[in-house]
Amino acid sequence: MFDEIWDPSEFIKEALAKKITVPVVTMPYGIQANTDEAYTRNYFNLPEDKFIFFYIYDSFSSTERKNPEGTIDDFQRAFSRDDSKVALVIKVKNSSDEEIASIRKLIAGWENIVIYNCVLDKIQINSLIACSDVFVSLHRSEGFGLVPAEAMLLGKPVIATNWSGNTDFMNEQNSCLVEYTFVNVKDGYYNMLFENRVKLRYAEANIDHATKYMQRLYQDKEYYNVKSLAAKKCILENNTIGCAGQRIDSRLKELGLLQ
Repeated sequence: MFDEIWDPSEFIKEALAKKITVPVVTMPYGIQANTDEAYTRNYFNLPEDKFIFFYIYDSFSSTERKNPEGTIDDFQRAFSRDDSKVALVIKVKNSSDEEIASIRKLIAGWENIVIYNCVLDKIQINSLIACSDVFVSLHRSEGFGLVPAEAMLLGKPVIATNWSGNTDFMNEQNSCLVEYTFVNVKDGYYNMLFENRVKLRYAEANIDHATKYMQRLYQDKEYYNVKSLAAKKCILENNTIGCAGQRIDSRLKELGLLQ
């Protein structure tokens, strides 16, 4: 029914092109991350003197894929439970009581790990990212990686799995890319979707490697600043709303649909 498909990343393009005969063209999202100065650390009840690692996920996007346990494990290996100078803030959405209970069990006794299980609008989410120091995403797969891109635009170093859609805009210069190995998808939702007709795999981040990034970003201010500046510069130069508009304009002209 379509003449052409536009997708946000080369990762998605590769998957679609295997099954689609019409042209598939990558058109990355235009990133913006508006904040409000009223939403400070004090507003979110966050201490002013802590170095904060931030992580957010929506259970409707598959908790298995987002891998919150990986980020928790990462932080717990990097720092001690009684380290009062650092904190991990986890923002969850659409999580069941059972899932929240499971996470609380993992962080029991860790007063420097905080769960935010509440509804926030987009401006508040962006502001919460802006209040943090580092964004973490040890995902097993991402179609694009919208929140990591928004965090980069806000000047936050990002620790993320070096696989899938986010690698279109993340590299060794502007991010902290974590090594991984491919593993088979666990039995569950995705397997049911495909009725076991295909073998599915995703990336399992190397937690020890991620831990080294957490510790270095906390300890090495110069390293932190280099990543912060490079992250923001990358998104401003390649992934703004204006950049997205220019790519669309160019493609429409190539197709003869725009003068």
